Amino acid sequence: MFRGAVRLALVAVVAGLLLVPGAARACACGAAYVPEGHTVEAGEEIAFLSWAEEGERERLEMLLGITTETPDLAILVPTPTTPTVTQGDPERFDELARLATPPPKKDWSLGGEDGAGAPPGAAPDVISRTVLEDVVATVIEGGDAGGVAGWLRTNGYATKPELEPIIADYLAEGWRFTAVKMRGDKPFDGYADPIVLTFDTSSLVYPMRLSSAAENLGEVTVFTLDRTFRMPRASWVSGAQPAAAVELVEDGVHDDVLDNLVEQGQNRLTKWALSVDDPATLTNDLELAREPGIEETFTPAATEAARDAQRNLSPWVAVLSGALGLVVGAGAVLLLRRRRSSAVG
Repeated sequence: MFRGAVRLALVAVVAGLLLVPGAARACACGAAYVPEGHTVEAGEEIAFLSWAEEGERERLEMLLGITTETPDLAILVPTPTTPTVTQGDPERFDELARLATPPPKKDWSLGGEDGAGAPPGAAPDVISRTVLEDVVATVIEGGDAGGVAGWLRTNGYATKPELEPIIADYLAEGWRFTAVKMRGDKPFDGYADPIVLTFDTSSLVYPMRLSSAAENLGEVTVFTLDRTFRMPRASWVSGAQPAAAVELVEDGVHDDVLDNLVEQGQNRLTKWALSVDDPATLTNDLELAREPGIEETFTPAATEAARDAQRNLSPWVAVLSGALGLVVGAGAVLLLRRRRSSAVG
């Protein structure tokens, strides 16, 4: 499904539309950065949220489909605290999609330091710079909205002034920003290999406020893996139902990261397909909150042995069904001939 992913780049979270008008195509996470005069088309976005340290540190991995004719591509990612940036694995999303598919029924019939108070136009501090193959990820904190916008312009990012109030809100809450930029020399077309942002937080969160200036948004798929059910909470979410809720077992998980989480007891996998009718309603971020009262709704995942047995049994079921059909058909023909013979006699 995602094995055609191209080089490492911008998975991450909220691109923020900090671009020159017309330079970006909005998606559920925000937008991708390209220079004025170029076009970019964002496609499917998929996020995987789990705990690196339960209740203390979140692990956020994302996969983004995008097409543009320029290699000059970038994204801005807000997080509540300073993140560590590492490489992700596109095949992990194949595994999540497979695991979130319910097995067949037996009857065959989902605080940090405050950066506010800086003088107007104050530039942010650069906390870290991480180079991952074709991607450079720079983490910044502090300053004010004007200073952040100035830093972005100085470092080759085109900014959009109407997003500065939202940047100011994030800064007032002590959030950091990660500027992820391509450093390759080829146009981008396909799925970007994901990166992982790991950061301190007391609740699983998916930043989305910077998408509020988008004209329209696509659908975003969010996977969560935890000890119990987690429900998406935000003022713009209502009546959401999980696309899948599966209880995983170690026998059947083919990914080291997922297998390690399941071994720790984080085996409740949910899948959410979320869409936003009006981006202006994105006044708060998406929080994935515990809902232990409906834990019993999880479907037990089939073990690998059970899946193998099903695959091995399926051909025999087909053969036996065919043979039974032949027997029934032959019996019907024989009965019909007997009736005709009786009628003649």
